[in-house]
Amino acid sequence: MYTRAKHKLIAGYKKSVIRRTVLQSAIIVPGFFANFLIYFFSGRLLNGNEFGFFYVALTIGNVLFSGALILNVFFTRYLVLVLQAAGEGAVFHAMLKLEKLVIKTGLVLSIAIYAVLSIAANYIGVQSRLLILLIVLDAFTAYVADLARVLFQTLGYSTRLGLYTTMWMVLKLALCIGAIWMFNTVWAGLLGQIASAVFMFACFRLWTTASGSSETVSVPPLPAAASLLAPVTGYSLMIVVSNMDVLASYFLLSAHDLSIYSASSVFPKAILVVITPLLQMLFPMMVGVGALSRDVKVVIGKTVGITMILTLIGVFIIWLFSGWLCGGTWGLRLCEDAPLFTLLLSAVPVAMLRVLVMLQFARRRDMLTLWLAVPILLYIPFAWTSDHTIMGIAQGFAYASTTTLLLYLSIYLCTELGIKRSLVKSA
Repeated sequence: MYTRAKHKLIAGYKKSVIRRTVLQSAIIVPGFFANFLIYFFSGRLLNGNEFGFFYVALTIGNVLFSGALILNVFFTRYLVLVLQAAGEGAVFHAMLKLEKLVIKTGLVLSIAIYAVLSIAANYIGVQSRLLILLIVLDAFTAYVADLARVLFQTLGYSTRLGLYTTMWMVLKLALCIGAIWMFNTVWAGLLGQIASAVFMFACFRLWTTASGSSETVSVPPLPAAASLLAPVTGYSLMIVVSNMDVLASYFLLSAHDLSIYSASSVFPKAILVVITPLLQMLFPMMVGVGALSRDVKVVIGKTVGITMILTLIGVFIIWLFSGWLCGGTWGLRLCEDAPLFTLLLSAVPVAMLRVLVMLQFARRRDMLTLWLAVPILLYIPFAWTSDHTIMGIAQGFAYASTTTLLLYLSIYLCTELGIKRSLVKSA
């Protein structure tokens, strides 16, 4: 009985969408819970205005870090090529090349981004250049630490991949909240997050040094940087779409209302954060060009289905326990039910949008995602002319997210129809 059950559980596991999703979720959910606790405890330790700035700082950092998933996919493809051509030992040598590329390029880009944000700060009223520096450093160190996830995916170390993610989030919670508790400032929390990424990468670097071979191995050249421009830009636009209400609230709301809106949006945004590793794990199963095969269609259908189910489950759980999670004695301070419930409505279309975007990357239609710039540009005057209130921005984002999904779905379907027509003509 046990042997038969074990065989059914393991058989075809690498091609399974549901089983892999359940196992990965079981490993990484504690990590995401630890990530949520950062918002929970920072909301209680910082005063209302400080928490609003801290939340916006984290949002900007997430936007800057948004290209990590695309880099993760590209670098994983590269390391798989190395693994197939030269074996596991060569993968560790190739990882050294990736580390040098990311660190050198990241430093140059970080300096440029810091300069741009510093200039922009003069117009948006942010006086602290230290906070801008820490936001940029937070994103930079996160990019470097994320290289460990690339290696674990390449070598098939799924358990280590999940544990690395969870340990990183738990350490980030401890150092970030510990620093806020000691110094009661936003910069201390950001510094704690930076320290967690540096520590995790240092541990990973020691492990790769001990595991890698000292022999000189010839590895294929790194992928061209120009090939990353379109997908990184497109994915960044997707992150902006997911968070454009928070960015708009920074300019349109008072400091007190900004803190309320920020706290109320934590749980809806958390749903999106949880589904990202799922899409990252399933991404290679959707990769291909040309017409979709039957197996790929099945994978896409299951991915859409399980993403929808998990999103709806998350929405239902947050709605059901909103009395404990939002405000009150034990809930997230400053969180209010009305904007929370409205923002939960936006979680489903934004989650589905992420599935569509990842599908385009898997089909190597990187340029298609640049269309997301259109709804972003349209949202700016829409938000500016709408009610500059907490509920006004929340309702506006619910409408905007649904409209964005329908627009992008239309573009996707038109593209598929065009491909089918070209195939019929060529036949």
